[in-house]
Amino acid sequence: ARAFTAYQMDALINKNLIELDPAPDLLVVSSLDRLLSDPEVDREEAKGILANCMETLKGMAAGGTCVVMVATAVPDEILAMMS
Repeated sequence: ARAFTAYQMDALINKNLIELDPAPDLLVVSSLDRLLSDPEVDREEAKGILANCMETLKGMAAGGTCVVMVATAVPDEILAMMS
């Protein structure tokens, strides 16, 4: 069983992280690709989660946080979601 889900990552990024004051200097996001390619997560829902997370991370980066994305194995499906 997975200890962390796409929904938990979405909540962490879009609710918890934006409430941090001050924002962290460095933020490392790992395995978002794996979480979103979970067959139990609807593809359209995964696209929405990805869009929301990327928008929040983009805002944090614009505010001065260094955001590092670490992908473990980006499937073509995730790349397609980003286009």
